[in-house]
Amino acid sequence: MPQPLIPVGELVTSGWNEYIRDWKANLELSIRYLLAAVIMFVAVLVAERIPLAGGSLLVIVASIAGAAISLHTSILLTDVILKRDKGTANAKHDDAVGYKLFWSMFWISILVGLATLGGFILFVLPGIWLAVKFSVAQLSLIEDGKKGTEALSASSELVKGRWWGVFGRSLVIGFLVGTLAMIMAWAIMAVIGLFIGFDKIVAISDVGMSNSYMTRPSPLMEGIQNMMSGVIQVVLMPLGIIYSAKIFHSLKKTK
Repeated sequence: MPQPLIPVGELVTSGWNEYIRDWKANLELSIRYLLAAVIMFVAVLVAERIPLAGGSLLVIVASIAGAAISLHTSILLTDVILKRDKGTANAKHDDAVGYKLFWSMFWISILVGLATLGGFILFVLPGIWLAVKFSVAQLSLIEDGKKGTEALSASSELVKGRWWGVFGRSLVIGFLVGTLAMIMAWAIMAVIGLFIGFDKIVAISDVGMSNSYMTRPSPLMEGIQNMMSGVIQVVLMPLGIIYSAKIFHSLKKTK
């Protein structure tokens, strides 16, 4: 019979302590998220100054490049954090791991995304159920070498009987990381407002919230918003992965 998972208080505290302890080593990897944001920032600015077809193509290429960099970075970060959480001292990242697992991670992400989307289309609750059920599929790939549907099955088996436990802990962690992200966003916008004027902060906040191109802000404002998102990823993505790794290892230990 499955055993109780790591207590919420212990999860939050131990994860935060690990985040503070390893922030410098994690930053050396997570800074790559900012590179993806910079590529998009430059592409948006250049696209505004060239013909529409060329500009659209440039933004598409930049989006693909940025997504590839982010995925590769996430693999490396997750691999290192999983090793540290298992007790491996001075775990180092290996770029080759990111390249080796890149397409497998991409495929698993597609499978999880499609399954979850299908659940949401049918009804919201099945989508949430599937999202939790497959929440550690990517970690199963990186640590245990599970690929494709095998990773989804491994995640499902680990979560089986502990769905509510995983769901509750995910809510707590999501609230914590989400709150920190909001605080960071407000702080960054306050600093930006000192230089460009607080009246333009509203334009930055509204990027992506309207489907009408007539109401979209300037490329500069959109670029700034992308950079903000990149900075937040750099700082907080390691924290989210640390918590995911702890839940994953708790699931394995208490199976």
